[in-house]
Amino acid sequence: MKHPHPLYSPCRRTVSYSGASLLLGAGLAATLFIAAMPPSPARALNFPIPQAGKTLSSQGQLLVLRFDRTANQVQMIPNLRFSGKSEEFAVVIPTPELPALRNESPDLWAELRSLTGPASSSGGYRRRTSIGCQESGSTSPPPDAPYDVFIHANRQVGALEATVLSSENPNALVDWLTAHGFSASPELSARIAPYVEQGWYFTVMRPIPSDPQNEMPPAGWDSTVAPVSFTWSGSRLELPLALLDINRASPFPVIAYVIDDHRITLDRFETQYANLFTADEIRGCEERYPRVAALLTEGQFLTRLVCAFGRNEEMVGDVPATPAEGDEELRLLQSDGLWFAGDLGLLVLAGMSTLLDGLRRQRRAQGLR
Repeated sequence: MKHPHPLYSPCRRTVSYSGASLLLGAGLAATLFIAAMPPSPARALNFPIPQAGKTLSSQGQLLVLRFDRTANQVQMIPNLRFSGKSEEFAVVIPTPELPALRNESPDLWAELRSLTGPASSSGGYRRRTSIGCQESGSTSPPPDAPYDVFIHANRQVGALEATVLSSENPNALVDWLTAHGFSASPELSARIAPYVEQGWYFTVMRPIPSDPQNEMPPAGWDSTVAPVSFTWSGSRLELPLALLDINRASPFPVIAYVIDDHRITLDRFETQYANLFTADEIRGCEERYPRVAALLTEGQFLTRLVCAFGRNEEMVGDVPATPAEGDEELRLLQSDGLWFAGDLGLLVLAGMSTLLDGLRRQRRAQGLR
């Protein structure tokens, strides 16, 4: 019989995992709740756009996606760690259908990391600066748009302004971003064109300048975006690497948490955790991991998948989430003397690597050794 608390649930397979591999393998959190594989897949992503003349990069991404088979709905909660010096910026989230938006708690990421981390993990969790954590459902007048850009909604979600756009012309969406002061290149138009042709919607989320928590620190951003859920009708899920590649740093860490009726795999990703949740386990989660428990349904798997994309590693195409060959449960064990950083802590490590690379390039340019 399985223990009622999932943190201590026995698994049919347990493997050891080295600290070095943990550091290399972790990054974005994508909790994917997926059904069978019919046409018209949903794709999970978000990417940052800086002000014109400024720089901003995505250091890694966190994403929660929940599939409700009964309601035929996908719930996506995307996040990313970004860095750079751009007083204003936008995060763009494409969805295949018109989404409903709702503010979520940033504690969700800590709960997921703690629940699915190696069994001997005991390190603390340090929350990073998060943009847009206040509750709000107010709606403001939509900003002006070109004739061929349709604005479906414009509302405040926490300390963020969310504008939902669509168009039949990818250049018009890029023109809209440019007209509002953002750095949108012709390359962006080419990347979003396939999704525009399929009638997708693009939610542009921008920090509200009057909110004090949205003021850029003197050294620039090194922050995450507070989670907002996007819910729409859907069935199948894919990870569009070409869009995640926009303004990304290197290495680019990605973590995916997948909840479905079966254990799930993603090509190029490594499985670090897979558990079939019973009713007792969900009740055990409710006190320690209430935000995760609210997403779970009895009989569903939670699978954690990780990948770190290297500097020269190509990110093209869509990676479908598919059922694994078997529904074997899995939990990694951490060897003695090794340690495990939280998901956001691992994103910090990726940022440190990027910083060191920049310093080395600067020294070489100055002729120093």
